[in-house]
Amino acid sequence: MAGIPSSVTRGASILESRIPWQLHVPLFLIVYLLACLTLTYATPDGETITFLKLLEDFGVYVLFLGLWIGVFAHFRRTMTFGWLVAIAAFSLFQEEVNFLNLGFKWFSSLVGHTVLPAERQRGDVFTLGIVFTTLIGRFIFQRGFRSFMRIHITFFLVAYTTFLCCIHYLFAYYIQGELLEQRMLYQKELTASYPGRFKYQCDQLPIKCFEWVGNEIPAEVLAAPSTGSIIESIKAVRMSVTGWLDVFPLPVDETDTVLRGVEASQKVIVTAYKNDQLYRVVFDEQYPAQSLKVAKVGVLSFSTTFIVVWFFGGMFLVFMHQARSRKRTSGGMQQ
Repeated sequence: MAGIPSSVTRGASILESRIPWQLHVPLFLIVYLLACLTLTYATPDGETITFLKLLEDFGVYVLFLGLWIGVFAHFRRTMTFGWLVAIAAFSLFQEEVNFLNLGFKWFSSLVGHTVLPAERQRGDVFTLGIVFTTLIGRFIFQRGFRSFMRIHITFFLVAYTTFLCCIHYLFAYYIQGELLEQRMLYQKELTASYPGRFKYQCDQLPIKCFEWVGNEIPAEVLAAPSTGSIIESIKAVRMSVTGWLDVFPLPVDETDTVLRGVEASQKVIVTAYKNDQLYRVVFDEQYPAQSLKVAKVGVLSFSTTFIVVWFFGGMFLVFMHQARSRKRTSGGMQQ
């Protein structure tokens, strides 16, 4: 049994020696893409598989690949093709099992803290922060720690995390927020419009419209989490028009996990109008998901480009640097 690790290492070394270093990263990228595609189709998580979904999963997989290479960098100065494949396999397994977040959930339960949906990725985030913080600390305080591979993976983890924070703020918060705000302003104006236009737009647009006179609120309107209380609050006002983004709860069979955030399908733009005894309520269930899709196009276009250039391009430079170092070392020994 003791000879198994050495046999595997020897076999990996023979395989690497037969493949030129120039092909290591391109070959790895092809195999890695195929593995990511397979996992995405094998574990759709209830989502329709689209090109954006594939890019999103690819970005997540590469982030965890970088994380575990960062852990590896604490123990090794260089990277080999065999180790890169082994770390990639482990990182894909870890992302699918999600044991970092499950571990955070378990630890939180020990200290009496209930993990909220907004905290569902804290295990990943804390681990990522620990890895690149300790790498930076060792660069600063430990002499001789620097190597080309360690510099590359530390830079990638810090730069990619910072870049993701910036583009998520720009697209997912700012741009998507502006899209929803403008849509809500239009919907408020539509809800308070004259009867003919209100009826025509309700028939033409993918929205749900309700209109009634008096205090008998339709049951479907009351089913919305916030609508009933808001309508009650404007009953004393002669005329009012308001709008908000409501979040509907998940179906009962999908709520048995804390490792899930708010889905775009749960969000609904709601507008309410009152004029004396006339009430109108309009639901737009499709636009929040559409605005998220617009934001995702921007986020994934930039993040995928960043990954290809900085991670895989950087790994190519790492293998080139290591090959030249070995060549110089072997040349010096021959002399």
